[in-house]
Amino acid sequence: MSRAARILVVDDFAAWRDQFRSLLKACPGWNIIGEAPDGQEAIEKAMQMQPDIILLDIGMPVLNGIEAAEIIH
Repeated sequence: MSRAARILVVDDFAAWRDQFRSLLKACPGWNIIGEAPDGQEAIEKAMQMQPDIILLDIGMPVLNGIEAAEIIH
């Protein structure tokens, strides 16, 4: 039996994060392990939590999703 995919949801709009969390919680095999409101926090949480998947918004304050993805990669 395989383990659930560990997902980090990153978006500056809290309503979108809530929507993604609700949708993904209903899917077997998907586990939301954390959320972040900007790219900088996404980097910090990715380092700590080691998610399998990061849903990353592109346009965010502090550090955008493209910059964050390059650093996380």
